[in-house]
Amino acid sequence: MRRSRSANNLLTLDPEIEWTLHRVRREVEARTRIERELDIVVQPQPIEMAGNVERAVVEAARPNLSNMTQAIMKPEITGHFELKQYMVQLIQSTGQYVGLSHEDPQRHIQNFLEITDTYNYPNVSKEYVRLTLFPFSLLGEAKEWLQKEPVNSIHTWDDLARKFLIKFFPTKKTKSLRSQILGFEQRDRETLHQAWERYKKLLRDLSHHCQTDEVLGHTFVDGLDEASKMNLDSACGGSCMVKPYSEIQLLLNNFTANDHNWQGDGDSRQASKQKTAGLIELDDLSAMRAEIAKLANQMNRMTMQQTQQMQHVQQMSLCCELCGDNHMSDMCPTNLESIYYVGQQSRGPMNQNAQYGNTYNPNWKNHPNFSWGGNQPIQNHYRPQGNFNQP
Repeated sequence: MRRSRSANNLLTLDPEIEWTLHRVRREVEARTRIERELDIVVQPQPIEMAGNVERAVVEAARPNLSNMTQAIMKPEITGHFELKQYMVQLIQSTGQYVGLSHEDPQRHIQNFLEITDTYNYPNVSKEYVRLTLFPFSLLGEAKEWLQKEPVNSIHTWDDLARKFLIKFFPTKKTKSLRSQILGFEQRDRETLHQAWERYKKLLRDLSHHCQTDEVLGHTFVDGLDEASKMNLDSACGGSCMVKPYSEIQLLLNNFTANDHNWQGDGDSRQASKQKTAGLIELDDLSAMRAEIAKLANQMNRMTMQQTQQMQHVQQMSLCCELCGDNHMSDMCPTNLESIYYVGQQSRGPMNQNAQYGNTYNPNWKNHPNFSWGGNQPIQNHYRPQGNFNQP
């Protein structure tokens, strides 16, 4: 009886079977060589004894993926959420939070929620989207803080935001901002609109100031100068203290909206710097003039010093090194190379006292013309011209 074979059990014909065999051998050898270089050893199956799993000793020195856990535990969803590249790029482009002292964690959370609330997926909760994308908004110290949190310790978005604010908005910062609010004062050369904008920024930076509207209104009005108080009372039609805080707030906001000369908060900081006790502040023009005057005085002082040095050098150059008189050394009569010495040699033998010169010098103590006795009479080597009779 003839047996039939199924076509599914037949192998396909390989016309290059030898080439295929060599290729398979080369792949096996390459994989074996790579395993040896990486020190990858195929371990035998663990033996389970009395409920304990035995492992090789070398496993204690190797990292295990089971130990690489995260602090955020996401909720289960029934829908499909696909994390796309533009989501991460948009969050990181708005500014990643590092944890520096000048960064505001409240504003970071507000910007993060503005972006993530625009992502809507069917059967995917906002909680899941926020917990998935928030780690991409952290960097540096803030990223390290999240990685150090206990495993699966964060289950909800509120829990994550609360721990984030506790870490990066300490109580000392709250105390400092609250003191600035309660001690608010209008700065010198600061307009009413600029003062109100700065006061609102303090309230925005510390949303948990725990102060009533009456306290906030009284603090702002009491911190204004007399001119600003008069303007505010005039706009309120009387004393602004008798008005509720909501009316004062609405009136000041209208002032700011209708002020066409308002330059923003940045210019107010530059134009209204707080004065320090015992110091006189100057504007930029006065400070520049003072610097120019200071440089001019330094230049005059340097010019005078150079002039004095040149005069001193000239005086020293006119002092004779041989006799100390006020002439050059090459013009001194005592110099053998002087023109006076050459002229006297043409006239006759040089006078023995010619070395003292023609002018008096206190150093010439032995000059015969200035001594009282003990000296021989001077012989005149110059003969008078003409014929004179001898006595």
